[in-house]
Amino acid sequence: NTALEYQQIRGRRRQTHLLRYLVVAAVLLLFFARAIASYIIYFEWWREMGQVDTWISMLLSGVTPGILASVIAFAAFWIAHARGMKAAGTSLGEHPLYAKLSALVILGLAVLVALGAMDNWVAVRYFGGRGITSGGWRDPVFGQPLSFYLFELPFYSMVLRMAEAVVLLSAAIYWVTERFWSLKDKLPDFQLREGMALDLSAFRLQDILQSRFLRATAAIFLVFLSLRYFLDRYEMLLNEHGFMVGVDYVDENVALPLLWMMVAVCLLSGVIVLMGRFRWLLILAAAFLVRAILPPIVAATYVRPSEVSIEKPYIERHIAATRSAFGLDHRTKEVP
Repeated sequence: NTALEYQQIRGRRRQTHLLRYLVVAAVLLLFFARAIASYIIYFEWWREMGQVDTWISMLLSGVTPGILASVIAFAAFWIAHARGMKAAGTSLGEHPLYAKLSALVILGLAVLVALGAMDNWVAVRYFGGRGITSGGWRDPVFGQPLSFYLFELPFYSMVLRMAEAVVLLSAAIYWVTERFWSLKDKLPDFQLREGMALDLSAFRLQDILQSRFLRATAAIFLVFLSLRYFLDRYEMLLNEHGFMVGVDYVDENVALPLLWMMVAVCLLSGVIVLMGRFRWLLILAAAFLVRAILPPIVAATYVRPSEVSIEKPYIERHIAATRSAFGLDHRTKEVP
C-alpha cells in the first residue's frame, strides 16, 4: 500500500509539473505570437522568391552578434556571482533553488546589457566590409583609409563599450553578492541610528579594493579605458571648431599627445591597482586634470592671438578633404 501511494503521489506530481510546463508554454506562445507570425510571413515571402538561404543568412547575421555578446556577459556575471558567494564562505551548490533563480536573473541582465551595448548591424557591416578598399584616400593625420572609419572604428568602439559595461557590472555583482551573503544573518538587526542615518560600516566600503577579484576587474577596466583613449584619437577627425571640422593645431600638438599620455597612465594605473599601491593613483587624477585644463590654456594664450596664420595649414587640409569628398579635386579645374 505504501508503495502504491508513493507511486500515486509521484504520478500526481508529474501531472502537476506537466500542467505547469504547459501553462508556461502557452503564456510564452501568446507573448511571442506576433513575432512568430511575422517570421512565418517573412519565410513564406522569401520562399516564394526562392531566396530562403539568403533570408536565413540575413537572420543569422542579425542575431548572432547579440547572442554571442549575451553568452559572454552571462559567463562573466555568473563567475562574478559565484566568486562573490565563495568569498562570503558559501557556494551555489549549497543553495540549489537560489542557484536556479539567480542564473535566470543573471541571464536576463546579460541579455539586457547585450541589447543595450551591441548593435548587430554594426557587426554585420564590419564583417561584410572586410576587404573593401576606398581607393587611395587616407586621412592626413593617422593615414587610415575611409573603410576604417566606416566599418572598423564603429565596431571596435561598440565591442569596447560592451566590455566596459560587462567589467563594471561584474564588479558590482561580485561586491553585492559577497556583502549580502556575508551579512545575511545580520540584516534583520540593522537599525537606523541618529534619526535617519543608516550605519554603513558593516558594508566595509573603505575596503572595497582589498579583494583580489575587485582589484583584477579594476585593472581590466583601466586597460579598457586606455583602449578607449587610443580609439578617441580617431574621433578627433570629427571635432568641430566653428571654422572647420577635423584636427586643428591644438588637437594635433596638445590633445593628441595628451591622449597618448592617458593611454600610458591608464596602463600604469592598472599595474598600480594590482600591486595595491592605491595612493599612487593620484597620478591618474593628475593626468585627468592636465588633460582638462591644458588644451584650453594653449588655445587661449597661444593660438587665438595668431589664429589665422597658425590654423592656415589645417584649414587648407579641411578644404582639400571637402573637395575630395565632393569629387571637386579631379572633376573641375580653376581658370585664372
